[in-house]
Amino acid sequence: MRALPVVSAVCSSLLISGVWIQSSWGQEGKQLSAREIFYSAPKVAAKRPQKAKAPTPPRPEPAANPVSTVEDVVTASTASPPPAVPVAGPPPVPASIPTPAQPDQPQFIPASMEETAPIGLRCSVLKRAGPSDLIEVDPDMVFRSGERIRIRVEANDTGYLYIVHRGSSGVWKPLFPSPEMADGSNLIEAGRQYDLPPGHVFTFDEQAGVEKLFVVFSRQPVDDLESLIYDLGNQKSTTPTTAPKPAPKTKVLLAQNMVTIGDDLVENIRTAYARDLIIEKVDDKAEGADQETAVYVVTSSTESDSRVVVDLNLMHR
Repeated sequence: MRALPVVSAVCSSLLISGVWIQSSWGQEGKQLSAREIFYSAPKVAAKRPQKAKAPTPPRPEPAANPVSTVEDVVTASTASPPPAVPVAGPPPVPASIPTPAQPDQPQFIPASMEETAPIGLRCSVLKRAGPSDLIEVDPDMVFRSGERIRIRVEANDTGYLYIVHRGSSGVWKPLFPSPEMADGSNLIEAGRQYDLPPGHVFTFDEQAGVEKLFVVFSRQPVDDLESLIYDLGNQKSTTPTTAPKPAPKTKVLLAQNMVTIGDDLVENIRTAYARDLIIEKVDDKAEGADQETAVYVVTSSTESDSRVVVDLNLMHR
């Protein structure tokens, strides 16, 4: 298998080191970088609509002159009743009668008030520096024949990850999901690092060139890629039902060496979602960086179907 490089840049036309945006969900007046958005988003996503406490009904005020002695009781029972008030008609009805809050009926904050945090990816290239050591390196470096690398991807939210690779043949092939990881599932968890290839490293061969990876991360499955990467069949139900319902679809990973993906599909996905990307490349020289070398890519979109798309390129000689 040919060496599989990664992460030179993210959409070369969009690659800007240290891009800043005004965030409506961050602190007011604070400019957040892509890296800050990546790590701040999970905190925002954790905010969910909370139950509003029902107001406690006021307690009745005690009588101003409570009856406490026998003499008071006798006096109260023999006292003359108050003069009758003449009734001219039914009492006026107020324009609106407030409905008292019901303690057993909780009130909820409307869902529209809930903030949706942007999704993002952290991508890095790990280079073998010893028998068992892997260190993050500058993705723009030129790799040499025989050097070994691994790709690391981390998302800030749970979602669906797709990685396709184009080598010297010019044909796109799926790299992730992989049958060696999570039984071929492409649903990944927030905050978990995924290393590719699973269990081993890529080794650059003698043939110089540029290898490309196209990465898509989405909160919802990407139908166009799902139909190419998976065999979406229907489960057969053995339980009789009076009203048959559509059987849930099963996802069976196709043989990856038989799947090809066209340039037009990759370009369509890239064009549709690249405009919302915020990109930042950080290294150990960047201010506030903690000995890391990586590319952070987030989207400014907070829609439920928002996606992050990343073009990763590695050069080797």
